Amino acid sequence: MIDHDGDFADLLPLAWQNIKLSLKRMGITLWPALTSIIPVMFILVFLSNRYDLQAPAQGMLVPYTVTAETEQGGEPDWYWLNQDNMQKHKQLHWPEKTTTLTLTNGDTEVFSAPFKPVGIIHKKHWWNLLIGNPAGYLSEDSPIKQITFEFPQKTVPDWMQNYLGGWLWFYLLVTVLFSVVLMIRLKIKF
Repeated sequence: MIDHDGDFADLLPLAWQNIKLSLKRMGITLWPALTSIIPVMFILVFLSNRYDLQAPAQGMLVPYTVTAETEQGGEPDWYWLNQDNMQKHKQLHWPEKTTTLTLTNGDTEVFSAPFKPVGIIHKKHWWNLLIGNPAGYLSEDSPIKQITFEFPQKTVPDWMQNYLGGWLWFYLLVTVLFSVVLMIRLKIKF
């Protein structure tokens, strides 16, 4: 097209041929690019489950919300039972490793702490075959649908907090640096 010296009407078929070729090239690369996103999604979810939340210190208050199956008599009163001294607490104070707290309503024991810090614990769904919950799941016959926790998030130093938050920036930085090193090492050129 650059070397064309004829009429504009003669240039139009060349332009369409160029567009068709570009779309064909894009179609060739589109599906591999979309397919390559799938492992990246699993890696990001794994990293988020593993590094996004930090384990609280012993005795720290961890806010939580219980979503239970509704009953005609109202929702049961859920509390944490200390298995060592049988004390009941409405609030979850993070136990030491040797102490076990059990979430119960007096009749049904649902879940035990301590566990790996996660934002939500629920019954097992089909996608949990691919992406697992590091804290485990509620049993299928549990009267609770899900438990949501507010664990402290891992953050960057205070001087970086204004423009960078969480762990994701570090992961992306390492990925880009590794890609550049790999590109230089394998002598890949654009």
